[in-house]
Amino acid sequence: MAKPLTAKQRKANLEKTKKHLANNKVVTLNRDAVIDIPVMGWFRDYLAETLNYIMASHKEEEVIAVMNHIQDNFKNKKEDDPYDPLLNSVWTLMTFINEINHQAAEQGHTIATEEKLDESISDLLNTMQNDPDPVGLEKAYKENIKSYMSKVPGNIDLSDNNKKKNKTSNED
Repeated sequence: MAKPLTAKQRKANLEKTKKHLANNKVVTLNRDAVIDIPVMGWFRDYLAETLNYIMASHKEEEVIAVMNHIQDNFKNKKEDDPYDPLLNSVWTLMTFINEINHQAAEQGHTIATEEKLDESISDLLNTMQNDPDPVGLEKAYKENIKSYMSKVPGNIDLSDNNKKKNKTSNED
């Protein structure tokens, strides 16, 4: 983790950015920079909700194929394969959720409880990392989607928030 910036350094960086923008420059991220973002633990639940929604919105075979590519670190994907927004979306969210889980554990922000919580996304991610068997991956995926769908009223049209009980799929 990078050394925290002082308030003075942060202000100077923001002023530099504002100056570039005022001079009609394009300001973008340094692709090699490691950017620290404070994240509340509950935000991870909403990332998992988003990931579950994306996965539940596609055919099971498509999602399992995507997860197999992620699990084998894309070794069977070719450089010239067509752009796959499902693959990119699932990989991005899984990576972010994994990093939040890892950082929470490293920083001592995990808790052990007897309470029944739905951690099916974490179970799925752990299976992908630790179980090379495609059958285990498919089983973990199906358990995750079953858990998610049991909390979603009707179909997966989540545009009507009044149907939800203001809980994420990770909350019982």
